[in-house]
This record gives sequence, C-alpha cells and structure tokens, in this order.
Amino acid sequence: NIVGQGDDLVPPQSSIPVINKVGSTDKKSIEFPTGHVGLCVSSKAHAQLWPQVTEWLAERS
Repeated sequence: NIVGQGDDLVPPQSSIPVINKVGSTDKKSIEFPTGHVGLCVSSKAHAQLWPQVTEWLAERS
C-alpha cells in the first residue's frame, strides 16, 4: 500500500485502512510526504519511494 500523506484524491484516512483488507500476511504500507500525483512524478519519489517499492517486489519475484 503506497500512501501519499498529502493526497487530496485518495486521502490517507481512506487509503491506510486498505492494507487491512489484504488477505496475505506478506504486505507492506509505505507513507510518503507528497500528494497523489507526486507519488508518480516527483523526483523525490523516484529517488526514495520507488526504490523501496521495487526492492520489496524483487524480493518476492
């Protein structure tokens, strides 16, 4: 679960609880200090967020 702490489209109070609906015990939630679009396009997200996400996925592939 990737949460933008400043997300106005999917506010954190809506996206944080989603992880509790995932049946697997192998799950992770990452909160990042940006908005909805910033999760994808900000240079900070590219440098700090997405390496965490890809590492987590690679460990499971």
